[in-house]
Amino acid sequence: MAGIVEDFEDATLAVTLSGTWTRSTTQARTGSWSLRSAVIGGNGTTDAVVQVPSGATSVRFYYRVSSESGYDYFRMLVGATEQLATSGEVGWTLSPAYSVAGASTITFRYQKDGVDEAGDDAAWIDDLVFTVPPYQNSLDGGTHGGAITTANSGAASGDAFGNIVGSPQYSDAVVHGPSGLSAISGVADSDTHIDFTGITSPGTLTCARLYLYRTGTEGSSRRIFALIGPSGIVATAWVMPAGKIAVYTASATTLRVTTGVALPVNAWARVEFVFDIAAGGSGTVAVYTYLDSDSAQHDDLVTSPSGSWPGGKPRDAEFHIRRGAALIWYLDDLAVGHAKLGPAATHVTRRPRSAVNSGAVHRAASW
Repeated sequence: MAGIVEDFEDATLAVTLSGTWTRSTTQARTGSWSLRSAVIGGNGTTDAVVQVPSGATSVRFYYRVSSESGYDYFRMLVGATEQLATSGEVGWTLSPAYSVAGASTITFRYQKDGVDEAGDDAAWIDDLVFTVPPYQNSLDGGTHGGAITTANSGAASGDAFGNIVGSPQYSDAVVHGPSGLSAISGVADSDTHIDFTGITSPGTLTCARLYLYRTGTEGSSRRIFALIGPSGIVATAWVMPAGKIAVYTASATTLRVTTGVALPVNAWARVEFVFDIAAGGSGTVAVYTYLDSDSAQHDDLVTSPSGSWPGGKPRDAEFHIRRGAALIWYLDDLAVGHAKLGPAATHVTRRPRSAVNSGAVHRAASW
């Protein structure tokens, strides 16, 4: 499960934070820094308000308290609902996982009564982790031969596609795994793709995974993946005639990287893209190719030099499906997330839409 981790080790935070708490080296659960409550007087309150990242489903954190027991409290709220209240001398403690589905903020609060104080008269938090499930779709909830639509692509398949172009269909002719369905284009030589929309990452990483089975080769390059931003195409990936994948900026403006191995014919392969693009548009792409499609060990990894990417922060991901006169592409187990995704699980769990891989956008907490 992907996560957004804030360990407060530098001033560039992975989360949006407001309030009067500040980074401090007085205590730290890991590293040298944590977030500490402000110094306040009697009957005072100091808050740290954290915006819940888009798509986050739960949050956990470590906390430490040194206060007057029974009078001066550390509190944690999801929205306006208090989830935790404690006082006295509390060493570093891992909180339960609190649901943040549907909430816009969480608040860490230190609150005092009017008289006396004890200990360090403070509270700290560290290694704050929001769980953010990836968007993923197994395609197994459809019907063989039926059209893939935005309305029928969710439910048992996972996350519904937000946009459909062309004539994609469910197929049981060739599937990744022992059973289920995959996606094909129902019309030869048509522009067909199925898209996850609204995927904007809270960090700099946008990661995608696809499984591809192709029954032949062609004499020209064919688009297989695209990232779209608010002002245009960020990047496209193309299957070249020799079977390697090339990633370009925009539609096909500047070649950034080409894989070192060719995709097989009449066999499944897994391809994963890891785009690391900063707010200003500068960044890299890494492409992992797995010829043993469910292996943990890649057969090829290429990473581009840093460069400029157009289009703005990626918000949509297009998975393109090819059908030619003498070949068919089958796509299966598609996913997009905020960390590298790895092989598909046996079953897909749909992310809760009311809220808005293994890895982290910032640094990993060692639980």
